[in-house]
Amino acid sequence: MSKQVQNYRIREKLGEGRAGAVYAADSLTTGDPVAFRRFAVVENPEEETSWEKDFHDVISDLKRIEHPNILKVLDAGVDEDGPYMVTEHLEGLSLSQVMRQEGHVSLSAAYLMVQQCLSALSVAEEYGYFHHALSPSSVMAAPHEDGSYTYTLVDLGHSKLIPLLSSQGVGALSKVMDPALLAPEIYVGQPEGVRSTLYMFGQLVYWVLAGGHPLAGLDLAMAHAKHNAGEIPDLRSYRPDIPDAFRLWLMRLIEPNPMARPDSVQSALASLPAFEVATSAPSMPQPIRMDAAAMQPNYEGE
Repeated sequence: MSKQVQNYRIREKLGEGRAGAVYAADSLTTGDPVAFRRFAVVENPEEETSWEKDFHDVISDLKRIEHPNILKVLDAGVDEDGPYMVTEHLEGLSLSQVMRQEGHVSLSAAYLMVQQCLSALSVAEEYGYFHHALSPSSVMAAPHEDGSYTYTLVDLGHSKLIPLLSSQGVGALSKVMDPALLAPEIYVGQPEGVRSTLYMFGQLVYWVLAGGHPLAGLDLAMAHAKHNAGEIPDLRSYRPDIPDAFRLWLMRLIEPNPMARPDSVQSALASLPAFEVATSAPSMPQPIRMDAAAMQPNYEGE
């Protein structure tokens, strides 16, 4: 990676995963700090012209999406090193980093994350975009002085861009996503739009509340078999303090059958229990900490 790419000066690599690498950079036009993502591409020369047009179409859509909890896409292009995308720079920690520091989160903190992220996903749905790339590294948390966070979704367009840039098409998603959160229908190459997004978001909320995920570290095939069979332990095994109303709402999001999940983000929001109901923890023993193995996978840069 050269020090200067188009109108950007690359400063340092922030992370790298199977979908590409992310760098801290500065805009040479405005002087503002930005995040510069270089995508990995599976070469397919016969379709090169086609994917470049589609790539720019997706980026054009993403640039129009405005929401305080969605990372803003600023620019993109294709050069001799392949496609890249530029987004605003965010100060904060990924959920992976937050959980490594804090372990369990409170019910009220989890509820705030749910509200902010679902609000963002609802706007994305209006534009026809579904976040099938959710993972503990695709949500950033910006801390406030009172200990609360503002949560921002990143990687929103990846579920369209990754298949586009791979000769495997939709099947490429299951190769770069987190098996512990991957909706079973995405594994078989049949994503179900918003219902798949809600499944993965539900698994992410489960992970945050439990302090880890019981399927973390499993290979893709084994994780899929357990997702497909609904073999996810009852959340009360790890969080006996979670009220039934909140737990049952969450379990509906992670139903193995897509048709049993809410049919829109707005529907999921409408059925979310009120804050007072979802966070009124009964007097119970302290939550059981997830086994350390559930925190081993490195989600950064995926």
